[in-house]
Amino acid sequence: CAMGRTVHSVQLLVLQVVADVLGRQAKEIQKKASFASDLGTDELDMAEILTKLEHELAITIPDFDEGRLRTLDRLVRRVLACNRREHGRF
Repeated sequence: CAMGRTVHSVQLLVLQVVADVLGRQAKEIQKKASFASDLGTDELDMAEILTKLEHELAITIPDFDEGRLRTLDRLVRRVLACNRREHGRF
């Protein structure tokens, strides 16, 4: 559950989930990295990333967001917004 987490810990969690799904080291992934062009992420990878984040943080990321989440930074901001909406934090 996201309760008790800080913004920084959520940022780290998002980075770690992305790294795990893509089989990379977290330190290799830049904040402004594009999922498609920089990281080679496909639709299945994104679905897995979003599902893991939803489960880990007990949030729902609306399906319509998927196409907008082109960079790691945008994903972090969206996750924080969903958490704020659902848990009243951040």
